[in-house]
Formats: sequence, C-alpha cells, structure tokens
Amino acid sequence: KNQSTLKIIYEKLMDAKVLAKPTRWILEHDSQKYLDSMGIHVTYKKQFGKESDEYSQETLEAIAEEARLNEKILAVIKKLVEENNKKSILLFANTVDHARLLSALIKAVLHEEAQYIFAGTHIDERCKFIRRFREKKIRVLCNYDILTTGFDAPQVDAIINTRLTNSYVLYTQMIGRGLRGPKNG
Repeated sequence: KNQSTLKIIYEKLMDAKVLAKPTRWILEHDSQKYLDSMGIHVTYKKQFGKESDEYSQETLEAIAEEARLNEKILAVIKKLVEENNKKSILLFANTVDHARLLSALIKAVLHEEAQYIFAGTHIDERCKFIRRFREKKIRVLCNYDILTTGFDAPQVDAIINTRLTNSYVLYTQMIGRGLRGPKNG
C-alpha cells in the first residue's frame, strides 16, 4: 500500500512538473565475473564490528579499474551528449581514482570538458569547478562522495551513477540531484 501511495504522489509531482520524468538506462555489466577472472576476492565494509552489504574500498578500486566497464560508461556519456543533447552531466564514481580516470578519458576520448572533485579537492578549486559546471562550461563533473547531499545544481540534465551501493538513502540522494522538474529549478 505504501508503494502505491508513493507512486501516486510521484506521478502527481511529475504531472505538476515539480519532479522530472526520468529516463532510466541500466548498464548491463557483470563486475563479479571480472573480479573472478582476476582472482580478486570480494570484500565488504565493516560497520559496528560486522560485515555490511557495502563493498569495501579495495573491491570498489578493483571494479573501477576494469577497462570494459569504463568503455561502457564512455559510450553512455557519448550517447547522452550526441543523441540526447545533454549539457550538464553529473557522474558518481566508485573511487577518487575512478573519478580522475573517467574525467581524463572523457577529455581524451570524447573531447568534452570534464573535471573531477572529491573531499580532498581544495575548496577554491572545488568551488571553481562547481561554478563552471553550473555555467555549463564543464559538461561532465565526475565526483566521488562529495555531491551526494546538499548540492544544488538545478540545471543538471543527466545523472550517471557508476557508484555501487546497497544504501537506499545514498542511492536516492545521488539520483535526486537530477530529478528536479521545470517548475522546481
């Protein structure tokens, strides 16, 4: 019953143009197969002394280095830019190095303006990149663990979530960055 009530609320908000009508693509990829082929054992974060259902940093780093996955991510960005004319793409990466790598690949392979930020990015540089992203001078802003909450960029027209998480709250925070409708920003 709660799910159907939420669905009705979301539909009303989309009809009122307060929320955007999202288009969702699922990237078909088997990171587990890659990890197995590389002999990498999946590990999970420990929380409160117990293993959680969140991948460990080591597992996320191994996944982020997979060339086939990153090629697929670039293909999605290319499609968003060339076929869907997206101008403001916010990307959530698995690690800092993943954000850095994707930013470099986007510039080198797709010839699009891209930058990356994370918690360790100097505040002046972070503010500059965010300002340039809001001005649409940076087409793709890759980030790790920094723009999930409290970030406001109403003109974001695409979200790419490559970050693996089982956290419902974190996931909704990330996709929420791109769900504003025309009347809400």
